[in-house]
Amino acid sequence: MSWIKKMWKKYMAGAKANDFPIKDYGVLPSPKKAKEIHESLHPDSCKVKDIDSALDFIAKRHIGLDGLIGAVGFAKTDESSAIARSHHGIGRTLRNELGLWQENELTKFFNNLDIEHADDMSGILLTCFHRKLNGKDFALDGQIEEYKKFWKEQGEEE
Repeated sequence: MSWIKKMWKKYMAGAKANDFPIKDYGVLPSPKKAKEIHESLHPDSCKVKDIDSALDFIAKRHIGLDGLIGAVGFAKTDESSAIARSHHGIGRTLRNELGLWQENELTKFFNNLDIEHADDMSGILLTCFHRKLNGKDFALDGQIEEYKKFWKEQGEEE
């Protein structure tokens, strides 16, 4: 059985009617129920509270799925291309598995750094992961400033 089918089975394990939007587009779970579902599906993600623990999570969870060759390819690709190519793949997976659309310890960590959007959070995590694989400094302050500048230019910030 492919890893995708295994993940789908795990995702749907114990699902009841109307638990997931995928089952009935008209019914969304309550925030409390969504958090319970997320924690049951991704128990390891609940331990992720900062960038270091997130990078450990990525290494343990996703190098195993994509294989070492995928990590090496990611590391050897120039940073901006690697991050851009990863946004809809592993980036989306991270946003969902780490609950970046919900309030949790990791999102509070990012919110304290004035990073509010889940796409920005996953982008920072992917950038830090790429830099870790290449033995580079994360330069977190610089990354944060880039996102703040972007949102200011978009008129989203006071």
